[in-house]
Amino acid sequence: MMDDTERRKLIESLALIEGARATKNAAGRTDTKLSGPVKQHLEMNPDDELIDGESGISAWLEPRKTTSWDLRSLAQRKPDLLVWLAHNGLLTVNTTAFTAIRKAGDAAELGDTEDFKIVGESTSLRIGKREES
Repeated sequence: MMDDTERRKLIESLALIEGARATKNAAGRTDTKLSGPVKQHLEMNPDDELIDGESGISAWLEPRKTTSWDLRSLAQRKPDLLVWLAHNGLLTVNTTAFTAIRKAGDAAELGDTEDFKIVGESTSLRIGKREES
């Protein structure tokens, strides 16, 4: 159990945390709004680099390696390996895509999955003024 001084410090930090989160969220929205057209321009003009001569700040595209897996082909060619991967916790379901396909009614097979759904709970630290209900 913490003492009153430690608890008071935590309470005093709440307004700072709320302000920092608001600033971070606003900055994220601004970044997305401003950087989208820059990235789009550079993708359409891969040899271009944008340079602000006054500040010396540049924008360029930097290649990154990504890895993905062709699970459709794996399921066709080596179904036992696909089952092994799932059994060993190496596969997950994209819940957003799963729900969208299910709602669209595009796959009757998904009806058989309900017994295997695991609904869990987690916590999220909320900071702000509580709305009275």
